[in-house]
Amino acid sequence: MKIESKLLALMYPTVDTVLLMDIITATPNPVVATEILCGLYVRPAIQELPCEKFKTYRKQQADFRFVGYNKWDNQVIYCYKEIPSKTFWCLKNEPIVEYKDINPIYCEYSPKDVISNAKLTMRTEEEFRLHYERKTVYGEPVNKESSSSAPLSEWQDGEYAMQA
Repeated sequence: MKIESKLLALMYPTVDTVLLMDIITATPNPVVATEILCGLYVRPAIQELPCEKFKTYRKQQADFRFVGYNKWDNQVIYCYKEIPSKTFWCLKNEPIVEYKDINPIYCEYSPKDVISNAKLTMRTEEEFRLHYERKTVYGEPVNKESSSSAPLSEWQDGEYAMQA
């Protein structure tokens, strides 16, 4: 922070640099704070719609709308319509059914629960998994808008941080 301190001393010779540095380090983004104080901050150019990778990654969201940008967190704020989904068990190689036609019994997470609730003749989970697989079907977007935020790099370029 020596460079920032020296730059601030040159920009604001009558103000205590230690106080300015305390203010800068108290913000969520000290780099942006320094750039603002020095008159160097430029808001990044942000596209109105997200990149395709962003849309693909968020399968349960549609009709994205840019709302704003939070410079302190480098986050895009956006609205979207939620797409309902159902994940269910079905026979392997069976054609996917419509969202509205899925039997809730087959939406159980555990194969053991499906065997029990659907009163299947299979005895073991291994036998069940030989014949069934999990699939996800998406419905139509709901009319109500929700909001969320995402890192600018995800919105613009589809660059996702590695999950630990």
